[in-house]
Amino acid sequence: MLGISQLDRTRAAFEPDFRARWGTKTDVPPVYFAVMAQTKPTTHPIIFLIFVTTMLVWSAFVLPTAGAQERQQPSQFAFEPSWAAEFGGIYHFTQPSKDAMMGFSQPTEVRQVLVKVGDRVETGDVLIRARDGDIQAAYRLQQRRAVNRFEILAAQNRVDLAQIEFDNQQAVRQAGGGTPLEFDRAKASLENAKIELDNAKERFIEQGIVLERQEAELERFAVIAQFDGTVASIEVSPGQAMQDSEPALRLVSIDPLQVKLPTPTSTVIGTGLDRGDKAWVAVSVAGEPRLFEAVVTEVSPVADFGSDKVWVKVQMDNPERVPSGLPAWVRFTEPTDAFMRILAQSEAERGAEREEDGDGSEAEVGQAPMDTPALAADAG
Repeated sequence: MLGISQLDRTRAAFEPDFRARWGTKTDVPPVYFAVMAQTKPTTHPIIFLIFVTTMLVWSAFVLPTAGAQERQQPSQFAFEPSWAAEFGGIYHFTQPSKDAMMGFSQPTEVRQVLVKVGDRVETGDVLIRARDGDIQAAYRLQQRRAVNRFEILAAQNRVDLAQIEFDNQQAVRQAGGGTPLEFDRAKASLENAKIELDNAKERFIEQGIVLERQEAELERFAVIAQFDGTVASIEVSPGQAMQDSEPALRLVSIDPLQVKLPTPTSTVIGTGLDRGDKAWVAVSVAGEPRLFEAVVTEVSPVADFGSDKVWVKVQMDNPERVPSGLPAWVRFTEPTDAFMRILAQSEAERGAEREEDGDGSEAEVGQAPMDTPALAADAG
């Protein structure tokens, strides 16, 4: 066994070299000096190399793993309002009822961006237009062809003329005059004129179908709103070259809002949760509660084995256009009286603030669309 004096002499001999290599703040384990003291001087470089390699492996893998384990314990949400505990329910966040990343279906170049972020659009509105001059010209040309009835009118005149000649030949024949050849020629001319008229009508219909195809082709050079909504983001600018399916614009619908949340299987089965059932959603808007009455629109028939939860979607009207992405708590039974009193007090405080600001007659953006019993009583 090593004596203390020998270990001290070894530390005094090797510690300066270790500090020079790894810094003065590095903690030198005593085992390093104990090993050095028991080995021959010729083996010291090998021992030193093994020790350094071990330290590097330990610092590269063990320390980051320990730090990551300490960090992997985030709270369920960054800030829980005081009223959330009284409301209860399942924590999640609000989402748009419709959310689409839109773009062009073919490579093209952006010519015009016709909307801005925050604009409200309707179904069929053109949001972004690509460079489409040649397609526009071809479309206008086809529009004229699709309404051109001159060919039909000319064919109809030929039918009328052939009909007159045939009627004359028929009258002559009945009077005992004319020849069979002249009669047959007049009859064939009338039949040919009628066929040409039918062909002219068919070509007119075909021109209308070609116009529909041109319209569909023209739509490929524009981003068109497929539902009523609000522009959430724009990813392009005029002159930018786009590839097919590259995102150009995000369109969302936040009226109605929805919450798609993982719900414990026990809750789904225990309450017999199904589409059309009521739900209550408390949304945190700047820390203040907004209460919505929602409807269950989807209940997944598949439960997740790992979490023992089922995806449930609830949807609620949002006429005040409360933003999506806010913290929300969902429950499938009516809120408690204690929470309703908290909500009534919060509504009263906001009303007083609006009166002080001289805007008491207008509703605050984000106010809950459903009235609480307490507020309804005060209004009465």
